[in-house]
Amino acid sequence: MYGAVDILTPNEVETEMMVGIRPSSQEEAAEAARILQSRGGHTVIVTLGSEGVFCASGTRSIYVPAFDVDAIDTVGSGMHSMVDWQ
Repeated sequence: MYGAVDILTPNEVETEMMVGIRPSSQEEAAEAARILQSRGGHTVIVTLGSEGVFCASGTRSIYVPAFDVDAIDTVGSGMHSMVDWQ
């Protein structure tokens, strides 16, 4: 199944469900991404919430820290994205 996916983007909880590791550091995210790649996922982006993301694609990888934002109100943000998409 993983081989049919171009880009896999699990969050921390989903990563734990898939590989048994709940990434709480860059190193754990890297290990989880390597495991998912070994199962056939070419590009894996493990999202780490307010800590950022870890991306592995082929033999290259990068950690991108999140930047601080002042979230005022997120109600309806998902719906807005769906409406924009259609």
